[in-house]
Formats: sequence, C-alpha cells, structure tokens
Amino acid sequence: MLKLSEIVTTGHLADALLYLQTDWLPHFKERQQIDIGLDMLLFKYRDLLHLQLGSDDLVYPKQAQDWGSEALRTPTEKIANRIEAILETKKRLDANVNGQLLMEQLVLKLKEGSAFV
Repeated sequence: MLKLSEIVTTGHLADALLYLQTDWLPHFKERQQIDIGLDMLLFKYRDLLHLQLGSDDLVYPKQAQDWGSEALRTPTEKIANRIEAILETKKRLDANVNGQLLMEQLVLKLKEGSAFV
C-alpha cells in the first residue's frame, strides 16, 4: 500500500492505475483486506501530518526520514483532502460498493493536484 502512495505522489496516473491492477489488487481481494490496505494508507498520511507538526508519534517511524521532504512540500490541506478521500472510500466499501472500482476512484482522487494533472 505504501508503494501505491509513492507512485500516486511521484508517478503518472497510468503508472498508478497499472500498479493498482497488477500488484495491489491481487493482494487485497476481499473487503476486509482492502479495508486493512486503506488503513495502512491512512496511517501514512497521518504520519505526514505528524511530521509537519514536528511530532515523533509515528505509525511508520522507519519512514520518517524518507517522508520528511514529502511532508514539507505537501500543503496540509492536500494531506487532509487525501485523508478525507480515504475515509470516504472506507465508508463506501462498508456500503458494499465494488472494491476495485473504489480503489480506482481513490487513485484518481489522490492524484488530483499532483504534477500529472
């Protein structure tokens, strides 16, 4: 899941969608697995917010150095919008919406405002 976030942040939309189809979805097939993957992604953006605030209370402390520059260059509002998109995806997953379509839509939302768009 963290790789998906990296591709969404730094790569092209087509690369992110390809990674989703070829690498991510085969490992996260069931709703519960998708939900866990979304939680992992949510924790990443939570950590970015904590890094922006100077907190060391991180879920992924080993990633702090790598994510530090991303936290500095990403506006807080953009991180908050991404967290909101993930929470909305989790809510829709609970409402029995197709998991693959939800993840594709989430990638599009996460990619909004990035260099590609």
